Amino acid sequence: MLIDLNMQVVSQLEGSKYSHVQELCAALITVSKRLSEIPPGSAPDPQQVKLLKPLSQAIQAGFAGGINSADAARMIVKQIGV
Repeated sequence: MLIDLNMQVVSQLEGSKYSHVQELCAALITVSKRLSEIPPGSAPDPQQVKLLKPLSQAIQAGFAGGINSADAARMIVKQIGV
């Protein structure tokens, strides 16, 4: 569900004043896909789980105006290591 929701958000942000948030949502999709591919009964990679909070906070900041450029979003994704 998280993957589908973020894919919808990415497509709806195209050309909007929030288009810079697309990169953050794409990173969240990547992490979500990695977590969804874990075999049943296996523990998730703790590093991937830890990425969920900063990515969601960055997305929230992107909509609130705290992150206002694609370059800033790209830098965050790079620093987080997605």
